[in-house]
Amino acid sequence: MPPEVYIRFEGPLRMDLKAKVKDKIWKREYVEIFSLLPLEKFNRGRVKSEEGEKKGGGETQVVSVDPADFLQLAASLRDIGQCGGMPSLWRDSVVACRLRYDEQFRQQMAVQPSLLWDHEDIGPTAMVMKLKTAQWTLVLKVVAKLIISPFYFSAKCQAGGAKLLKGVSPAIIPLHSCKLTPNSEVKSRSGIILSEDERLILNKISGWIHTGSFNDTRFASSAKDSKATILNPRKKYCTGDKLTIQIDMFDYLGNRKTYGGDFIRSRIFNPTLKAGASGVVEDFNNGTYHVHFTLFWEGKVYISLLLYHSSEAASALWKAKDNDYGLIAFVGTFVNKSQSIKSPCGFKLDSENEVCEYRPGKNVESFYCIKQDNFHCGSLTTLQSFNRDVSFLKSSEKPLFNRTTPASSNSSICKIGMESPFPSGFVLQNKWRPVFCKIPDFTTQDKMYACLKDKLVYLFGDSTVRQWFEHILQTFKGFKNFNLDRSGLKSKLFAANNEKNILLLFKKHSHPFIASRFYVVKDDLSMSDEIDQLPGGPHHVLIISIGQHFRPFPIQLFIRRVMNVHRAVERLFLRSPDTKVIIKAENTREINADMERFSDFHGYIQYLIVMEAFKDLPVAIVDAWDMTIAFNSHSVHPPEPVVRNQIYMLLSYMCS
Repeated sequence: MPPEVYIRFEGPLRMDLKAKVKDKIWKREYVEIFSLLPLEKFNRGRVKSEEGEKKGGGETQVVSVDPADFLQLAASLRDIGQCGGMPSLWRDSVVACRLRYDEQFRQQMAVQPSLLWDHEDIGPTAMVMKLKTAQWTLVLKVVAKLIISPFYFSAKCQAGGAKLLKGVSPAIIPLHSCKLTPNSEVKSRSGIILSEDERLILNKISGWIHTGSFNDTRFASSAKDSKATILNPRKKYCTGDKLTIQIDMFDYLGNRKTYGGDFIRSRIFNPTLKAGASGVVEDFNNGTYHVHFTLFWEGKVYISLLLYHSSEAASALWKAKDNDYGLIAFVGTFVNKSQSIKSPCGFKLDSENEVCEYRPGKNVESFYCIKQDNFHCGSLTTLQSFNRDVSFLKSSEKPLFNRTTPASSNSSICKIGMESPFPSGFVLQNKWRPVFCKIPDFTTQDKMYACLKDKLVYLFGDSTVRQWFEHILQTFKGFKNFNLDRSGLKSKLFAANNEKNILLLFKKHSHPFIASRFYVVKDDLSMSDEIDQLPGGPHHVLIISIGQHFRPFPIQLFIRRVMNVHRAVERLFLRSPDTKVIIKAENTREINADMERFSDFHGYIQYLIVMEAFKDLPVAIVDAWDMTIAFNSHSVHPPEPVVRNQIYMLLSYMCS
């Protein structure tokens, strides 16, 4: 290979591209790279290159430009073509360069033009290598993904393909980083291939669900025709005693069921005492169930056994859940200056059009939007979602979902590392009383502040942990809630208490996030990548909630996401083992919700997956599933007494 000569550019580029040049790039034709640069403004000189001397006396051409405008060049490539650019040398061989630049700095300059460039923060350099051969033309082909990495900009070209500079870590690619992808590839890659540990969880959950054939609703489980019997009844029970109910399940024709799989929600309660607790359902897989209750309080006990879904309905939901991603439609809004356009988005798109592919973090599932003419992939600004008029349930299965509306024994303070049984507690006088530990007294603000003092609290997840964030701010009067000037749905919240040195940050998880209102996506990262950016430490508290928005999608997607979060928490513990991590389990939700998409059956399966996935890590779990059943809550956002007791449980884990 002939000796190499490097041309080095260091940054201002006033990018006023001619229509002819833009047209060529849109058509993916070659253009001369110097047609993009106002070279007549530059003071050019030729100097000896150290690399050239080492490789045979080659020369280096140096062009002095303002580095801030080199970012404008990169941004212009996104505006006029795709989401990024790859300069190439074209003659006998193609030599590729991958650009890296500081997206955060570019965005700041867009809203604050007076911002000064600091060479110590970012040292932008682009080196384009050309072969020392006969005369040829240096060209630019806009074909590749722009790789974004905070506080770094570099490119290196080598014959035979693109390579990153040695020593440069792989970049985290935010949501606005993207690439164009043929939709045929999207369809071929839409399935999730589970790893061995993810497959073990799926197989374990699948074993709990009846998957037999179904032809007639009359053979489905009937609550009205089934029987419940107290086993070994006694005239007198003491607190702490066990009560077992046997359920014998029958179908609508009066035939005894010979298999299990019915989804039963069990509860004991006393409305006068405002008391309640969950039961444990034992399935013998032959139509017989034992429901085990612990009698926690003195006084009357009422028993509620709710056949939430028959085994046939649960089986239909399980098969439909694994069918496709089409229950929820996502709509993205692309913005180009004063123009905007909406486009279909999702994990899988049924279209032959070219698509933009987004990966909000490493090891995360891709998300796609249909590419719109004259709008680059990086201009996706907001997302919103709607239920599609589609069902994966068979017509014979849909009638299955027609329904008629139907003290702690341990004195140790609740702390991380304790094993939580099920049921984990009960409600008495509207107060949650865990059975394996004791919640400290948090009834005064002074006691709560003493717990939160000097804490950095991160809440990552859905609107149920946002409800926690808002409840804390309503309860504590000393917080300043910062206006982050974000339009649409509340996707990021920040509050601080300077006197007590407390910081609270809420951020929603990335796709899927189901909301008819639009929400900002420009700074979306996967939850695992958000966790990877946390330093951790004894004053850091990480709260995670994931589940509600995954209910309409195949279970493989949820398992993959949970395991990615699990691995990120493992990495957090490796670098900061004294960080406190608390998982908020799913709440139960509306009993009249769209069953195919949002049934509590889906929530219960996901609840079991989370419990199984995190049982090997030193995390605490606020068992919101258990608590919302005991409180008899049927709202995805429970009433204030439920949230208050969840917060008390959280504070106990945080401050013990």
